[in-house]
Amino acid sequence: MQKSNPSEMARTVSARLRRRDALALPLALLGLGASSAARADDALRAAIAGDHRTPAFVARDAARRPCETLNFFGIRANMTVAELTPGGGWYTEILAPYLRQRGRLILGADDPQSSNEYRRRSAERLAAKLQARPDLYDRAQLAVFEVPRAMAFAPAASTPTPRTRPTTSAASGPCRPPSPTRTRTRTGTAVPRSARATA
Repeated sequence: MQKSNPSEMARTVSARLRRRDALALPLALLGLGASSAARADDALRAAIAGDHRTPAFVARDAARRPCETLNFFGIRANMTVAELTPGGGWYTEILAPYLRQRGRLILGADDPQSSNEYRRRSAERLAAKLQARPDLYDRAQLAVFEVPRAMAFAPAASTPTPRTRPTTSAASGPCRPPSPTRTRTRTGTAVPRSARATA
């Protein structure tokens, strides 16, 4: 058996503590951010549940999970959001009403003057959608986004800022009210909350 050198042991313990402490601050910040940022506000849920949305788009919500996705990216009602290549407007139908009062939505879309017929028709369809519902889309700013020709569609100083992202599970996330019957598994067996032992 080999004897350990006390100074080597002290360096190892010190290194482990530094690694642990290096993780402590980011984890604490995530916890602080999750408490407030993880709660989806009522305006976002209302925009997602709105009767203005295209039925085919609503049918895709189960797979695309718009509330969870927008919360993951930290989207808030007072932000400026640039939606690139909005296509038929799946996110536009959610973001425009959500950002309408306090935020700003910039749609980086195809050029209506494009020589490419597909892009021109796509731009025309999106413009028609926006014009059909001015009560929802009147404040959405339509701009041209075509790589590499037209990429300056948003203000020059609109760079993303780093932020912590909320950490939530799909079962109890910010987009669903917490369930009182939520269960946790132990070795594969579901244990109701009321039957759990308290520590």
